[in-house]
Amino acid sequence: MTDSEYTIRPIEPDDGDEFIEIFNRTWSAAKTTEWFEWRYLDNPYVEEIPGYVAEHEGEIVATRPYKAITVRSGDVERLAFHGVDSMTLPEHQRKGLFTRLNEAAIEDFTDRPEGERPAFVFTHSNENSKPGHRKMGVRYFGEMVRHTRVQRAGSYVRDQIGGLPGRVGSGVANALNRAYLRSRDRRTPFETEQFDVERHESVPVATLAGIAESNRPDTAHVVFDEAFHDWYFAEPDNQPEATYVVRWDGHPMAGVVLGRDYDERNDTTMVRIRHAVPAASTPEHAAAFAAAFEVLLGDYGDVDLLRTQLDVVPESVLQAYGFVPDDRFPMSTLADRAGLTFGLRPIPEESWKLDGRPIQSAESTLWTIA
Repeated sequence: MTDSEYTIRPIEPDDGDEFIEIFNRTWSAAKTTEWFEWRYLDNPYVEEIPGYVAEHEGEIVATRPYKAITVRSGDVERLAFHGVDSMTLPEHQRKGLFTRLNEAAIEDFTDRPEGERPAFVFTHSNENSKPGHRKMGVRYFGEMVRHTRVQRAGSYVRDQIGGLPGRVGSGVANALNRAYLRSRDRRTPFETEQFDVERHESVPVATLAGIAESNRPDTAHVVFDEAFHDWYFAEPDNQPEATYVVRWDGHPMAGVVLGRDYDERNDTTMVRIRHAVPAASTPEHAAAFAAAFEVLLGDYGDVDLLRTQLDVVPESVLQAYGFVPDDRFPMSTLADRAGLTFGLRPIPEESWKLDGRPIQSAESTLWTIA
């Protein structure tokens, strides 16, 4: 599609250099073309890059790409496209490019044969992008709620108060925080003695995929197969730190993948729970996750905080081990909300069920790849 100023065209593999330049400018990042190739060209589910770019005088000025995954409902497997990295350079904003890129993508995806057409597109949107997505038929559901176990509350106190009062309050907060966590950890309701927990320095792809496949949820869900794990955890400069595998009588029951981040602004180290399987939740699986948490919390007792946004980890486990949601006190006053909301749009627009199950029921596993 072309007008006097802009050309809307499919994104191509050769767009990597321009794409990275816009990405780094937009997000004050330092990504490389290697990252672009991993994110889009190495995707195991499609050979293309789903999505569109806008050109002005032969140069890319706006982007709307998608990452492909596979979703399953019952015995039916289909593609789903995750809208990410939507960017418009400041000097080209308010020209309707975001809408035009979305329209081009939706029209393209709708016109494809069923085997190549995604069952739906989805997004994790902030307040700025939600109005534009709603115009394209996206409906919004749950907001991102992060659960955080604060192990050194003093870093928050010091950051918010500052100076000598902050340093004094920091020590008091840390002491109270440690006492609270010791109290919570001593009275967890789970029986975990029957489990063995292994720590791996890498991601045991086949094991995690086997756990996911053996414990499918009844609802629509992401297919966490070997291809997904191989690709998802190969991101340049963002390798997982450890994986915990829980076994019961030698049989793998659950897996948890961790990553580590450091925030130099307030000298805070955070360990993120990046991924967990299975998505199916039973009392036995909740106990298996609890066993993993008991071991990993022992390994990471010196970090400032641990955090997860994964709905697949049972909330009973998070509560038992001192993880607090950021939409309630005290985290609602200590930390900023993520500000993201899950949105979904079927392809075609009226197809809200897949194999008889609502496609929005996949929300919990779709947050895993936010």
